Amino acid sequence: MRIALNAAGERELIESNLLIGFKTRKRSNTKKYEPDPFSAEERAAILASLKGQNRNLIQSAFWTGLRTLELIALDWSDIDERRGLVVVTKALTIGRA
Repeated sequence: MRIALNAAGERELIESNLLIGFKTRKRSNTKKYEPDPFSAEERAAILASLKGQNRNLIQSAFWTGLRTLELIALDWSDIDERRGLVVVTKALTIGRA
């Protein structure tokens, strides 16, 4: 953003770069993200509250660990019933508006 605003200022497209002198906070590497998965009891409660294909979708997510956009991009052609495999080769992409 800073580079784009500098270029716009140099081309006199804007009066001033509002980010001049703005400093971002440094991220601390001491605090690492720790996953917080559902407990077995939480998973059971979630699954018990669902029915039909909604339950199948969420149960598949719990069993496989697939990301949401990988899971919803699956197609029947990705399933190899003979070998008992699901082949993940794509993820749904979300375009920008």
